Amino acid sequence: MTQYTSKDYRAHEQNWCVQQAPNGMMYIGNSSCLLEFDGVNWRVIMVENKSTVRSLDIDENVRLDRCAK
Repeated sequence: MTQYTSKDYRAHEQNWCVQQAPNGMMYIGNSSCLLEFDGVNWRVIMVENKSTVRSLDIDENVRLDRCAK
């Protein structure tokens, strides 16, 4: 098991939800953005108004829908 800190993923320290896409990518709803993790690299995806992402839904085409603010 590996523990990651907010310094590792360069975003707010509070995460709200986690979803794994069919392609294996992990998506994490964060208090300041959406995080994408491929098992090695983190990517910060900014969302409108830097709003909190508290829930996610991913379809088979890996389209993300932020369900709640």
